Amino acid sequence: MTPSLNESRRFLRLAGDDLAAFRALATIPHIRQALAFFHAPQAIEKSLKAVLFAQGVEFRYGDEVIPTLGSEEVDAIAAQMLDWAAAVIAGMEP
Repeated sequence: MTPSLNESRRFLRLAGDDLAAFRALATIPHIRQALAFFHAPQAIEKSLKAVLFAQGVEFRYGDEVIPTLGSEEVDAIAAQMLDWAAAVIAGMEP
């Protein structure tokens, strides 16, 4: 299998993951639709990129280096950013 075909299969798997995330989040009543819907265009984009890779079309994309973080680390980073943003906004209130 050629490297471009390997990459196209990888992007198909990523697209499938995004579609699964959309479907899972869309069934949770207290999750805003926008959070679920974010993953649908991601699935579409990755599907298109999979075809481009399979056709040998070269393009630049920004996820070449993906840091490996666990869910606890991602949760901590997101929580810190939310706390920081809340503090900044609270500091601006009269």
